[in-house]
Amino acid sequence: ILEYLKRSNAKKPESIYIGDTLYDEQCAHSAGIDFALAVWGTHNREEIKADYFLEAPLEILELFRSR
Repeated sequence: ILEYLKRSNAKKPESIYIGDTLYDEQCAHSAGIDFALAVWGTHNREEIKADYFLEAPLEILELFRSR
């Protein structure tokens, strides 16, 4: 993630990592970026700390529009 941010000139405060596992959450937060949990693909929602919870794929667009 850090290498991608560097190469793309993306800013951490403007970046969001979307995933559905605890490993995705750890990766995002270790990189210092927000994490959005794709709830439709996870089995352990209660164990994952996310900045955003996405119930359906369409909510990805709504999240980006709101930022």
